[in-house]
Amino acid sequence: MSRTLEYLMEGLEYSLYRLPEGMSSDELTGMEIPAVVSDERRLSDGCLFICCPITNHNGAHCIGKAIGAGASVIVTERGLYEERGPHEVKDGAGPAVIFVEDSRYAMAFIYAAWYGHPADRMTTIGVTGTKGKTTVAYMLHAILAEAGRRAGLVSTVEYITGGEYEVSPMTTPEADILQDLLRRMADAGDDAAVIEVASQALMTHRSQGFRFDIGIYTNLGIDHIGKDEHRDFSHYLYCKSLLMRQCETGLINIDDPYADEILKGHTCEVKTYGLSHGADFHAGDITYRFVDGVPGTEFDAMGMHITMPLPGEYSVSNALAAIGAALCLGIPEAAVVSALRNIRVDGRMDVIKPDDAEERDLPTAIVDFAHNGLSLERLLKTLRRYYSGKVICVICSRGVGSRWGPIGEACGENADYTIVTEHDEKYGNRFEDVAEGIAGGIRRKKGKYVIIRDRREAIRHAVSTGGAGDLVVVCGRGHVTGQIFGGKTYDLPSDADLVREAFGMIADNGRA
Repeated sequence: MSRTLEYLMEGLEYSLYRLPEGMSSDELTGMEIPAVVSDERRLSDGCLFICCPITNHNGAHCIGKAIGAGASVIVTERGLYEERGPHEVKDGAGPAVIFVEDSRYAMAFIYAAWYGHPADRMTTIGVTGTKGKTTVAYMLHAILAEAGRRAGLVSTVEYITGGEYEVSPMTTPEADILQDLLRRMADAGDDAAVIEVASQALMTHRSQGFRFDIGIYTNLGIDHIGKDEHRDFSHYLYCKSLLMRQCETGLINIDDPYADEILKGHTCEVKTYGLSHGADFHAGDITYRFVDGVPGTEFDAMGMHITMPLPGEYSVSNALAAIGAALCLGIPEAAVVSALRNIRVDGRMDVIKPDDAEERDLPTAIVDFAHNGLSLERLLKTLRRYYSGKVICVICSRGVGSRWGPIGEACGENADYTIVTEHDEKYGNRFEDVAEGIAGGIRRKKGKYVIIRDRREAIRHAVSTGGAGDLVVVCGRGHVTGQIFGGKTYDLPSDADLVREAFGMIADNGRA
């Protein structure tokens, strides 16, 4: 496959800084480009290399490598090029050099063109927000499938392309991977794509290169602020708002206090959803009850009666986002009702209870991805509606230090007993510092806790501590498997599997 430079740069503002000797500008724009590369490990002869601010395998230090590999064009920012380029390019020889204002922004459009603008062949729905992205994405994916649509999915849990599943290494991948996923979906016959759009993806323009048909905003809380993330809350909010400038229809949670801020500068048609009756898509007659033995809800919405095995007001809000998007797309109501009745999201509110739990005096366990103070507080308060026994929480954190105290406070206030354990060292934090940060929050709320570093042992201790009628809530990892230490990933089952293992050990050996 090859594309002309003119086709790849179409719609972008740029300036030609350097033209190879003996080549006219018309010859350059008509040049066939055999590969587009943004990773030094994939450099090849004749490629177009996009040089971005430094990442693991990109940056100004890669310009010389690109020239040495025979790149025909380098697209970059003036400042990046001036850092190293003049020392690497020889007079007359070497690649064409094109300057753009933001090379990451340009990269998304170049990759979209390279893969033939696959988003134009599908209905695209983007979901952003601090909480609820994955649940809303799965709800929409299930609704589309129930309606007979073939939908791809890009989520925190997994990527689905043409019915093929693969584990997701990150919520919203870099533009080259995202556009390739969309291309694979379209080529396989998918007619829709549901995409979780993380704030960092919006900040670094990974999701640019096309406009979403629908953009959904769920909510905003204090999170993802610190080194390698957002410099402050205002920047976090601004980045979330960018989705409303990249979609045709924006679906906004009217109950969220930052909704008006998110809409500043929007370029989309605006629809609203929420528990408020002023919303375009709203709910009424909400009942909290067990559905098929798990915490669930019933409510009325837009003439439909919805029953689903997910608990609490926040689940109703998430469902309204999916319902609103589905109705905007003309999905039949019957498909909406049926899909939500059977909805399940891996690592989100996974209920695990042995059949003979009462007979053996065993607790119920729930595995969830909640990994900051806001989500933990919401989850634990919601579960108190359904369970009257003790609440035992297993918690960890691998995020920035600003998360640790609020996590501990949420557990200290809403759990009867907390086991603080280890996640992994992805962010380079010492376990002792993380554990003390969480424990300090628990102490401030006069809560009871113990620190057990080994995650398997921590979960066994929690399950052994609880009895019939009690609830063990295992948070922080959700669907994730493996643990990262020293830059390497080591095998560790998912929390759901660790809970089942703990129940099995009690059956075989009794309580620890």
